[in-house]
Amino acid sequence: MGYYVLTASGGDYAIDTLALYYSRFGELYTLSVDDVINRDTFPSFVNWFEKRAEEKERRRREKARRNKDHQPSEKIVSEHANKLT
Repeated sequence: MGYYVLTASGGDYAIDTLALYYSRFGELYTLSVDDVINRDTFPSFVNWFEKRAEEKERRRREKARRNKDHQPSEKIVSEHANKLT
C-alpha cells in the first residue's frame, strides 16, 4: 500500500495490482487496486499518509540533531583523558 500511495501522490509509475507473497507457503495473491481502494476516501488517506510521513521525518531529524548536540566534543574527551593520566 505504501508504494501505491507514493505513486498516487506524484510518482512516475502506475500501479493497478497489489500482491501479497507468503514465502513460507510459496503462495502469491494478487488483488486489483480497485478492489482495495475506495476512490471516494482515498485522497484523504493520501493526505493523512503524507502528513504522517512528514511528521516522522521531522521527529527523526530532531532526534539526530539532539544526539549530535549531546556528543562530547574532542576537547571534553581530551580533558577527561588528561585527568586520567
